[in-house]
Amino acid sequence: MPAITFYRHGVTAHMPNRGNPDPPKRGRVVGWSDSAARRNVNFLRSVDEEHLTGEGFAATLTVKDCPPSPQAWSGATRAWFERLRRLDMIRMHWVTEFQRRGVPHLHAALWFAQGTSERVGGRQHAVTAVEAFAFLLRLHWVEVAAIWSPSMKAQHVVPFSDVVGWFQYQAKHCSRSKRHYQRQRESLPAAWSTSGRVWGHRGEWVLQDPATAEVDRRTWFRFRRLVRQSRIAEARASLPLNRRQVSHLRRALKCPDRRQSEVRGVSEWMSEDRQAALLAAAQAGGGAVPPGAV
Repeated sequence: MPAITFYRHGVTAHMPNRGNPDPPKRGRVVGWSDSAARRNVNFLRSVDEEHLTGEGFAATLTVKDCPPSPQAWSGATRAWFERLRRLDMIRMHWVTEFQRRGVPHLHAALWFAQGTSERVGGRQHAVTAVEAFAFLLRLHWVEVAAIWSPSMKAQHVVPFSDVVGWFQYQAKHCSRSKRHYQRQRESLPAAWSTSGRVWGHRGEWVLQDPATAEVDRRTWFRFRRLVRQSRIAEARASLPLNRRQVSHLRRALKCPDRRQSEVRGVSEWMSEDRQAALLAAAQAGGGAVPPGAV
């Protein structure tokens, strides 16, 4: 029977399957897989952002030269994490992506005990304590990854202005199509036979358990259409208008093979209020996006 799963920050509609009763043993991790991306997205959608205490920072870190192996890259990231732990880091989430030129880079969400930036960063050269602390985080990365020639100007660390927006950004880049270069094995550095772990988290996180509802097929099809209509309306309302995105969303549920089209699911970021409104409209048999659902 079709099922709809509701997360704190998103929803998925899917046709459950029984899975493989005798799954193969997990092998080497070679880049981003569908399952790795799905687990990462589900984790981020379940985070209760109201309990993310402390000072939060978003970081994007790069290197110029490619590390010789995934072990070397993991060693540098662990060294950086350890330095941050000594600065009173209380939680973090990270993902590794690969650029088209075959070099890894790191995205991270970091939280430190309240007051850490004032205590550690201080005020230097007329910059704020937060700016000084962000500079220190960049400097620590440049030091641990010095052998691969990272540039201070190429590192980006800023305080959070929108935590959920950053999670969406993280999830978007990790959930790309298999055809995207970052999801191809060829995107891995030439000397790497595996990628190692591509995402993870540390510290204490408060997660909201998802709720799954089984629905009849009519409700399933209506709900999928309403989600698509909602996303199209949202895209049309944004400025400047992204016509390519609107065109892509219109084709979201289409497939030449009817059997595949009927079971194609949806997975979207949306508020709990919008989820409830769309489900109510689908159950009522409505064919339009309900008021206030966008």
